[in-house]
Amino acid sequence: MQQRISRARRSMAGAIAIAAGLAMTQAQASTCFSAFSGSVHYNFEDPLTSFTTPGTYSAPGVAFGGLSPCAGLKKWPIVGTVTVTASSVVLAYRVLSVDAAGCGAVDEIVGMTPKKLSGTLQLHNDRNNFSNSSAFASGTCTTPPPEGGFFPAVLDAKDPQGN
Repeated sequence: MQQRISRARRSMAGAIAIAAGLAMTQAQASTCFSAFSGSVHYNFEDPLTSFTTPGTYSAPGVAFGGLSPCAGLKKWPIVGTVTVTASSVVLAYRVLSVDAAGCGAVDEIVGMTPKKLSGTLQLHNDRNNFSNSSAFASGTCTTPPPEGGFFPAVLDAKDPQGN
């Protein structure tokens, strides 16, 4: 009987260790930043090593937070690249906000120092001919809003540009 309890405890301890390891791996699998006084969040799927190890890496992710909703969406995919050298980190990406009236994809570039992973974000939206800048800093990952919040599809609809 004592052996069964001991084995059960070992099995339980092993399961807890595996679950903790998975949670730790998932937490380490993302690198997150914020801008605009912490109101806009950028969660990149890459681990921190992609932002600290010299080389060039793909940088997919999601942007959300204090952004104006666009066509009913509250979060947008990110596609980009990060290039790391011994003295600098350059992150360039596009936030794929929908191409609708009042919205448009936003191109952003950030030059950062490798030790602090912070710098100045510069953005530009060609569709609206709008540019801005903000402090950009690494931080704790924040959970994006849930899927949904989409407006119902309208068939045969066109945007103001006739698309």
